[in-house]
Amino acid sequence: QLSDILSDMDIKGYQFAGLLEGELHGTLNSKSGAELAATLFVNQGTVDMASSVLGLQRIKFSRITSELEMHNHFLTIKRCEIDGHRAQTNFTGKITLMNPLGESRIRIKGALRIIGTDNNASSTDRSVLATSLGNMSYRISGSFNQPVFTLQ
Repeated sequence: QLSDILSDMDIKGYQFAGLLEGELHGTLNSKSGAELAATLFVNQGTVDMASSVLGLQRIKFSRITSELEMHNHFLTIKRCEIDGHRAQTNFTGKITLMNPLGESRIRIKGALRIIGTDNNASSTDRSVLATSLGNMSYRISGSFNQPVFTLQ
């Protein structure tokens, strides 16, 4: 379970759930740092957030597919695709890992495609999503604890 793996990490305002699988290859060395490559999948997951993004505080997805590389404290997201019932996104980027993890620096660029609206969302949230139908580009910067989302 994804929540078991992430429970000890200090990322404030987020709760994760889902089934994690994949492959991880590399070396961990206290002198030279980490050299890792991973292909990871998360199935039937959710992310609960303290702050809403596009009017959403819970994001449900059917699958995440990602290819990652890590060199020392620098994580490169070579490819990440998230498929959900109402939206799909893909992105690439870099994360500079810090201690605590919530202070890690994020630089992500991606594209979001809204498939439909959530009939259970408030009328304000539905109007935000409805006017956003189609493809949108976005950036995420800041840190895990204080992310900055920008639509382009």
